[in-house]
Amino acid sequence: MRCVEFDILCEHKLESDLGYKQLERYIALPAARPTYLVLISNRNHVIADEVIRSPVFLKPQGAVRPYFYWEHLFPAVSNSDSRLAQDFAAYMCSLGMAPCLLEGGWKDLFADQAAAENFYAVTNRLRAVFEKQGARSQADPSRLGFQIKPQIGTIHMLYIQAARFVKPAIPALAPPHLIAKVYVKSTDTARLTARENSAFSIATGEVVGRWVGKTASWNNELILSYEYIVALNDLLAPDSAETRDRLEQFGLFLNNELFPHEEAEPGV
Repeated sequence: MRCVEFDILCEHKLESDLGYKQLERYIALPAARPTYLVLISNRNHVIADEVIRSPVFLKPQGAVRPYFYWEHLFPAVSNSDSRLAQDFAAYMCSLGMAPCLLEGGWKDLFADQAAAENFYAVTNRLRAVFEKQGARSQADPSRLGFQIKPQIGTIHMLYIQAARFVKPAIPALAPPHLIAKVYVKSTDTARLTARENSAFSIATGEVVGRWVGKTASWNNELILSYEYIVALNDLLAPDSAETRDRLEQFGLFLNNELFPHEEAEPGV
């Protein structure tokens, strides 16, 4: 971004991570005149101390994180009455750039690592539904998602994550969402038969299931066959005990859908 007296390098991210020493390399670039660096993202990043201390790295005042989130910029667009601005605001919403609509202590889920750690902690009974059957679970570094690898059935992996948005959007489910993605091996023809999209009613609210049938970007031998999506606001309550109950109910629903011949009991 070229200004009258200085330049600003803008690193734009949505859900991807930073490259190796990406910000450090930007700061080290030679510049003919004053040049500053900003990071704008949708997700949490670990920023090196040398970047944070650099006088050329611009940070929002009083924010939890030392960089900007797209939701910080959203009001500047959405508050404009122009048609172009309103169309762009709608586009930003579709990409999860609008402020998070979660309630209570969960509103900073995607911007605060402590909130993400708390989210992972309250999924313990959801994970236990599968772990009791011998499945292994592994958390993402972000703590907003985790893998479940069953020891029964033909499913290779169940990946459950909190997400700001889904594409294509689901009008019946307000973002953000909890998504359960079912990965199977490309040789598993039984689970690679296209299914109709479905809506399910469980104790915590509505779940939308939809067929995907796409090869995993990180492994050509795996297919994302199906996904189950629920509004996070239906699961996250102000009380952590209630949240654990709701998440467990979602886990039991998934278990019954994916492993109908196995029994799973609620955790304690």
